Amino acid sequence: MKQSPPKKWKHSLKKGARISAGVAGRCLLVIVLYATYQAAHLELWNRNTPSGVKALTKQEKREDFEYLTRYVRDVYPYNDAIVRLKSLEDLPSLEQSYIERAGLTESNAEFFQLVYEYTQRLRQGDGHIGVYFGGYRPANDSFLQAYFYNIKKSAYLKMDYWGKEAATFGWYAFSNADVVYSGGNYVLNREYAFPDITLPEGTVIEKVDGKRTDEYVNSLQSKTRLLFDAALNKNFIGTLFSIDSNTGSDHWTVDFRLKDGTGYTGKLMKQSASAQAEKGLRSSDYPNAVCRELDGETGYIKIFTFNGQYIESDHAILQNFLNDSKGKYKKLIIDIRGNEGGELTYWGENLVRPLLREPKTFVQYSAVRKGFFDRMGFKYNLYRWVMTNDLLQKDVYHIERVEKASLAEFDEKDWNVFKITKRFTPRDSVPFDGKVYILTDRDTFSAGDSFAAAAKGIKLGEVVGTSTGGSGSAFLAPVDIALPHSGILLKMNVELTLTDRNQPNQIVGTAPDVELPSVYPSDTPRSLETADLLADPWISWVRDQ
Repeated sequence: MKQSPPKKWKHSLKKGARISAGVAGRCLLVIVLYATYQAAHLELWNRNTPSGVKALTKQEKREDFEYLTRYVRDVYPYNDAIVRLKSLEDLPSLEQSYIERAGLTESNAEFFQLVYEYTQRLRQGDGHIGVYFGGYRPANDSFLQAYFYNIKKSAYLKMDYWGKEAATFGWYAFSNADVVYSGGNYVLNREYAFPDITLPEGTVIEKVDGKRTDEYVNSLQSKTRLLFDAALNKNFIGTLFSIDSNTGSDHWTVDFRLKDGTGYTGKLMKQSASAQAEKGLRSSDYPNAVCRELDGETGYIKIFTFNGQYIESDHAILQNFLNDSKGKYKKLIIDIRGNEGGELTYWGENLVRPLLREPKTFVQYSAVRKGFFDRMGFKYNLYRWVMTNDLLQKDVYHIERVEKASLAEFDEKDWNVFKITKRFTPRDSVPFDGKVYILTDRDTFSAGDSFAAAAKGIKLGEVVGTSTGGSGSAFLAPVDIALPHSGILLKMNVELTLTDRNQPNQIVGTAPDVELPSVYPSDTPRSLETADLLADPWISWVRDQ
């Protein structure tokens, strides 16, 4: 018989802030306050339409960047970490330069490109941070949301305009060489033919456009997010040849080192994004949750995303698979490689609670700069009173208590540190008494990372593979901000979640219990057919245990 989650989950399926079921009176109060606020400022709607934005003056551009850099100085929690761990540029030292550059931009498009560039620097701390435009929109653009974040309704109308401006960017290009990051080096993942030589698999890339690879990677910090290899204390990117760092050239000049020590310099031609072939498993070819029996004692579950839209349907799939096994599996592999997150409720109700045999508690620490609370003022308590935050909703996310804490790494004059205790209890238990193995890689992100962290914390099973991509928040969902003149909308994560070693999770990720040999991007099975799964090295490792 199919099983589905209880109705009380359904209000948790949409991301972002939500209105609680029992607070209609409070909502009415805030709506009245909001209407008064908007009327006072004559900004319920303004004259801008979705079709365009007036040409910004140089002064308006400067003021927008002054607003943005002040907000970052007060609220952004990752600057010290990106300087200390990633050895990247200190953001406060760049403020004046960006403000001056903003005033020198000649068009709205050039200004928007500068804002986008600045947010790429912010993303060195957390991958959630970014600019909304075109089809990438806030999860919630209600009047209440706009009120709490001081966003004019007109800002939501301008996203299509800024999306058209973004289409003029000429930042991206690709190479047809298959290059992976492995053991601190970039190497050819398969042989590559030049007119005069074919370089074998394993050939190392030493320089790009005259820069050593480490230097070249760091030079891209204003164009793309750099990942961090905590074991080697260095930055890397998923696709070495993905940024057109020299738009005046149709190629990259690359210095290679062969296995015999000889060198070769060649030109890798730039290709458009449309020419870049998709690698690895394609989620579009499969249901979101796929279950397989690998052998008589090993079950396998692949989950592509924890998006809320799949909670109910996948609950039935997972329950049926494990109930039908009648407890015969000694090992269960949960493969969340490439899972970029979604809802915490997905893994809490579909994976953790069904696999538990007794209640378990899990503690996380999160640090938020006091500047965030200063900026929110009285609205912060009102927000918590009226809105249901998607991370601290007690009855959905199993929050036992939230309390202030002190950690030596965080000066209490500048930071609020929170200790968050969650308590998971068994529910919809399945007949499985074996060992759980959770496969993670660098592309396991956000709620995917949160699941890995929780699984380690409650000892649900062994996390196996590589460190995740991090960014599993615990205290507050990312907030939205809007620049005052342009109306450009940005998404900003304001909390620094800590690992079990008090390191910034957003940068170092969740470390596995067992590190396995890997490359990045990960080599995943060619398909989810049983034969291809059995050939996967990580799955083979689990079966050998």
